[in-house]
Amino acid sequence: MLKNIFILALAFSLTIGEAAYASPLSNLLQQCQSLTLSPVEYKSELSPLANAIAVERADLGLRNLSDGLNYAQKKFSQFFNQDQASQVLACQMQLTDYRQQRLMQLNQAPWQSALQHSQDPQLQQLALRWQWLARQQLPKTTQLSLIASQTEFQHRLNLPSQSISLERAQCMVDDRTHIGLAEVSRYLLNQADAHCRQRIWHAYQSRGGYAAQTALHRYQTELEQLAEKNFYPDVASYLLRDNLLNTPKQVADYLDISASYHAQTLPPWDLGWTLRQMGAPAIDVDPKALALSIFTQLGLRTDKIDENYWRLWQGKRLLGQINWQASPKQIDHLTVRQSVLGSQFGVSELIAPERLLNARQQQRFVESLALAIRNLAAGSRFYLNNRYVVERDGQRLAGHWLKAQFASQQGLPPQIVNAQKQWQNYRARVALAAYQKPEQRINPVSAFNQRFSKPLANSGTDMRFSGLVVQAANLYQGLWQQDMGHWLERLRQQNCLTQDQLFDVLFVNEAGFTAKRQLHQLFGHQSPFELTKRMINEIYHTRAVTDHCQL
Repeated sequence: MLKNIFILALAFSLTIGEAAYASPLSNLLQQCQSLTLSPVEYKSELSPLANAIAVERADLGLRNLSDGLNYAQKKFSQFFNQDQASQVLACQMQLTDYRQQRLMQLNQAPWQSALQHSQDPQLQQLALRWQWLARQQLPKTTQLSLIASQTEFQHRLNLPSQSISLERAQCMVDDRTHIGLAEVSRYLLNQADAHCRQRIWHAYQSRGGYAAQTALHRYQTELEQLAEKNFYPDVASYLLRDNLLNTPKQVADYLDISASYHAQTLPPWDLGWTLRQMGAPAIDVDPKALALSIFTQLGLRTDKIDENYWRLWQGKRLLGQINWQASPKQIDHLTVRQSVLGSQFGVSELIAPERLLNARQQQRFVESLALAIRNLAAGSRFYLNNRYVVERDGQRLAGHWLKAQFASQQGLPPQIVNAQKQWQNYRARVALAAYQKPEQRINPVSAFNQRFSKPLANSGTDMRFSGLVVQAANLYQGLWQQDMGHWLERLRQQNCLTQDQLFDVLFVNEAGFTAKRQLHQLFGHQSPFELTKRMINEIYHTRAVTDHCQL
């Protein structure tokens, strides 16, 4: 079954178009219909490793099928008819049921005790993954209710029928009295009147109205019930429970300290206009040439089947295959198949334009390439160790380190970069507060005025954006990962950490360590929050790391 699913997944990666997906999808759905959960039992006469490998062999086909369906859905869902979409959803639900059944079995004796007391760190980490995945499971009714509230909130935010009155704001352009939501960015880019930019920006932030606010409140209430059921003091504590920064205070302190280094930056409504006056720097980079230079820097080599299909090697180890897919604007990475040492090599698809024309595209491409390399280079014998880092805020450290190392020399002006980071910081602070107890919440106007050079009107307290329900209290993670990536690269440049060391810990991670254990490998047994304070101190001060590199 493993071979069949790989061939089907590879067929997806070799073809695109409405006709191309139909046959592989049909075969995947047939595989799903005939799929059963292979029985496994712990055999005391075998070693813990042998028992764990037996589970891996029994379940790897199920996991590959799930990856194949996810790949098909991400790439071809616009071509699905209603029947196909329903079948894919039904198959995914069936796979979820199988995973839950298996986790219930594996989180009981003798599985947990045998693996936890093993001397093999891969087995210890596998047992940890079983426990962590079981904690993520929610009753189906709860899952569906949360998804419904999320979807309703996002739908209300982006209703095409919504418009903003320019006449009421006395900010008409070209005799137009209203603009749609999709036109706001262009309006802010072209409107010379700063007062008008601010008023229209405020109107956009409060989009969705009462209906969106009702959906958000319903989502918050459902999460409050979950937090209370699991004995957490508030929703933020519940959502952060498995993170490196695992309390609301730690996240708030990180955001507030970080913000203090960028205080009084450009307000968000002036960003587009200011950048236009400065002129956005242009670049012209071949993504494949950039990928080759990154591979060389990481000590990897390629074996080109042709221009669009590359095999990637680390020494004598075949990591897997990268399939290139051209797209006019899209930049993304899709997992076709997860690498599992000793069982299967990985397959990743990279989607990119023929040329990268600005710094943002280059950053996005390097992030996507890092995900592809991480998928192929992961060095554990167990799928779950390779696929999940556990801590959400530690999941993309490899990509942010690589992005810091290969940043465009023609990046945005520091004034713009700092203002963008401050806006991200502010949104993350607002999102965190939305899930804290009322007495612990910040005043959004005061928090804004501390961060930006122009004040926020009191009417601006009504902030609505999709991150409130998509990432919620976890919205800070992108900023934290970016800061950590810059710090790791600075330490590498100062010879405190080596290229090979960082690649082995962040990309290969043979033992399947969690992000916390990965940081322990690099820095010793310092807590994530102590590392965070040190990171902020060093990346926002120009002083060099001490000569003796006390990590």
